[in-house]
Amino acid sequence: TEQPIGAMVVGTNAAPLLVSTSGIIIGPAPDRMVAALADAGSTPELPVMHSDGAPQNAGATLMDGVAINLLASIWHILAAAGPALAPRTAERRADSATSFDIHTASGAIMSITTDETADAQAQKLEAALRSRPSPAARAALRAIDLRYGDRIFLK
Repeated sequence: TEQPIGAMVVGTNAAPLLVSTSGIIIGPAPDRMVAALADAGSTPELPVMHSDGAPQNAGATLMDGVAINLLASIWHILAAAGPALAPRTAERRADSATSFDIHTASGAIMSITTDETADAQAQKLEAALRSRPSPAARAALRAIDLRYGDRIFLK
């Protein structure tokens, strides 16, 4: 059965892989998607997870669908927020099984968690972006942390 693509996984030890929206590895990423990763001026259309773990096989579960959908939701908001916040890669935080960092074109780090719904975190991110509407203000951000309930930490 065909599964919708939710993300791509890149690592130092394996070829890039496609992951379904339910978190199952589909197989190798097509050459055109891999080539687009090398273009620093473009924003990948799917979340790109960085993983230094062991290579995975098609059919293996990489992560749960909640995490994939959270990453996709925040990824698309950042992609629409302007070039400075264009997402480049995401990775699971070493200190938490439920938290992820998304690295942006300007070097800012967006921290999110599956402990809270994607909708709640999307609303907080959109509020933070409304408070900094100019491209210069967004480019000055170094960190946005949405992991703490109704609070947003900006640096």
